[in-house]
Amino acid sequence: MKISVIVPTYNEAENIKKLIPMIDSVLEDYDYEIVVVNDNSPDGTAVVARKLAKKYPASVLMRDRKDDVLRIRFKTS
Repeated sequence: MKISVIVPTYNEAENIKKLIPMIDSVLEDYDYEIVVVNDNSPDGTAVVARKLAKKYPASVLMRDRKDDVLRIRFKTS
């Protein structure tokens, strides 16, 4: 069975740098994935999460609001 850890974020660039490695250290013996759901953070949270996704089993969901339409873009490592 695979474990999915969902991490909703908004302006969490500094915290996500610590959180993803911490999750990895706890779950390293399990089959798991981290899904970062970013709410269009202006602080670069998604950029940091995508960089971390190169090292950890993580993907990034981007939630953008443009023209009052909700769009979801799925970004994988």
